[in-house]
Amino acid sequence: MIISPADWKGVPAPTATLLEGRFIRLERLDPARHGEQLFAALEGPGADPKLWDYLPYGPFPERSVFDAWLNNHAAASDPYFFAVIDRANNQVQGILSLMSIVPAQGRIEIGHVTFGAPMQRSPKSTEAVYLLAKHSFDLGYRRLEWKCNNGNARSKYAAERLGFSFEGVFRQHMVVKGQNRDTAWYSIVDSEWPAIGAGFERWLSDENQTPDGQLKGLVECRSCDLLIFNPRPYGCAPRSFSSRNNGTLHSTTSSSDYLHRARYELMYGLKFCTSLRTGFDATQSLPRVNAERLHRFPVCPQRLPLGCFPLAPFAQQLSFPHHYLRLFNAVGFIAILE
Repeated sequence: MIISPADWKGVPAPTATLLEGRFIRLERLDPARHGEQLFAALEGPGADPKLWDYLPYGPFPERSVFDAWLNNHAAASDPYFFAVIDRANNQVQGILSLMSIVPAQGRIEIGHVTFGAPMQRSPKSTEAVYLLAKHSFDLGYRRLEWKCNNGNARSKYAAERLGFSFEGVFRQHMVVKGQNRDTAWYSIVDSEWPAIGAGFERWLSDENQTPDGQLKGLVECRSCDLLIFNPRPYGCAPRSFSSRNNGTLHSTTSSSDYLHRARYELMYGLKFCTSLRTGFDATQSLPRVNAERLHRFPVCPQRLPLGCFPLAPFAQQLSFPHHYLRLFNAVGFIAILE
């Protein structure tokens, strides 16, 4: 449940020692139980050679130095570290943490993401982030952050894939390993989490994760929920979709009114164009979108074809000349497609 700022009382700090998932489980980091397998996953044969490139520590060629680093992390409450255990073989394959924990303001971050090669590009890495995100919002946190070196393309791609929204770059934020670090900031807020969380669950489900691989990508599983809108708050009567009638949408009011009612959903939808891989840089164009421009949409026919209509009249203003707005009233969402 989302708590309004007027009723905000703060939230508890995380204290969980076990979070169970389908592919992995997260256990509170314990060097005595996790250290040996963790060292093998992060520094042993087959370890990712680029794993430590953007982290403020590592690599650890000597076990004693690694153990000292691990013991230091395990003793802290912020960052609050978890070991990632593969449920199929009970092997420890990575660590990550909740950090920058501010219970009074409801702000928390996922960081120190250090996954061994067996976890990378697998459902295990995605589920690890999902479990921490879900736990954070279940505790009542208002804002979940993800920060990374702006030069770390892998982490930036992961943040967007996982549903975080890009917020900007803190230039000359810190010095790490003798080099300047500009930090890219991303976040998910509590009002966004129900849709993002549902996308995670759909992607992780048995129906999607089959023995032959995944059927749909995470962005695809999330996109319908992210762009869901309910026209009724804007005074819009529901419309019907008929597959028997050449796939058309039937409107009982003018399609100009329809677009007016959809203007907020369109603005919300544009924010996620990048996640839908349309090639449109929403972070640059979204600030130039406003309700007044959307009100000036051309009036479309009463019967809107499911194939949709072009946004040509203001495509030049938004700098995405080959994209179309697609209205699926039957399921109630708007998507931007090429």
